[in-house]
Amino acid sequence: MYKIIAVCLCIFILTNCHSSKKIAVPATESNQGQVKLEKLPTHTSTPISGAYSIVGGKIFDQNGEPIPFATILLENKNGQKFGQYTDIDGVFLLKNIPKGIYTMTISLVGYTTQIYGPLHLDQALEITFKLIEAEEIEVILLKPVIYLYPQDTTQVSVQIAYDGQLLHTYPRYGTSGWTMTAHPDGTLTDKSGRNYYALYWEGSKAFGAPLSCGTVVSANSTIPFLENALSVYGLNEREANEFIMYWLPQLEKNPYNLIHFSSQEYDNEIPLIISPQPDVIIRLMMTVVPLSCFIEFPSQILPVTTPNRKGFCVVEWGGQWQELNALNFEQP
Repeated sequence: MYKIIAVCLCIFILTNCHSSKKIAVPATESNQGQVKLEKLPTHTSTPISGAYSIVGGKIFDQNGEPIPFATILLENKNGQKFGQYTDIDGVFLLKNIPKGIYTMTISLVGYTTQIYGPLHLDQALEITFKLIEAEEIEVILLKPVIYLYPQDTTQVSVQIAYDGQLLHTYPRYGTSGWTMTAHPDGTLTDKSGRNYYALYWEGSKAFGAPLSCGTVVSANSTIPFLENALSVYGLNEREANEFIMYWLPQLEKNPYNLIHFSSQEYDNEIPLIISPQPDVIIRLMMTVVPLSCFIEFPSQILPVTTPNRKGFCVVEWGGQWQELNALNFEQP
């Protein structure tokens, strides 16, 4: 009888405690993404077998109020998933979790999703988290720009085989696309004589499937990472400068970003119809998942060789944001 009372009291304390421990915060360079984890106090520990762990805790908002019905998801790279909703007091308790390395995702509509990891679960743990109200992010293809470099001054027509809505174009995208006089230095001239350095468009429909690989880049490592990657994919210095100047202010707002580059798959899904036919087409779409901390994720292998820009060369770059649920943790 006393044992039953003791177990019930232990569970009651664990699920109703208001932890005075520090709120787990996004990682910095110094801690490499490790969340502050602490053992449950002895008097609230729940007995577990040697092969399993237990994770409990509480979710708060930025005002210190508990958040009910938030989703807690633990997932390892073998595809095992363990989840629960927080109760009315913002408390969660996940039991019988096989010991191992996990990623923990905390999400609720209206709040910024948080991903923490790698978490080495080999003991009973109590963690508290703070969720921040989310800013709405419109998922669109952002600023694809197209450069045309013919060997001789040539009239070129360009169309985008895109099944989304073109939100913005400059110069205006006509019923037959763009028709421009392209010069070897990249200058484009329309029929009225106005000059442009590139063709610009944005679309309403995002590109691509859930990500299975990418590179987790810290804010202060963004510039060298992009300089190297853009060079490998074949962008010249001017094109790379314009890419970085557009994206850098947005990327550096986040402690970390998961960055994935698509080239051939982007060209396959949203092809360009260009006449006359280019000798070389370099197309690069960057997908970005903002992160609050470092996570372990399968690395993307960048190309070994840089494209040879010869003959009539066409270059395009653009980017898009994706939500955390677009990550595919089931890939090795």
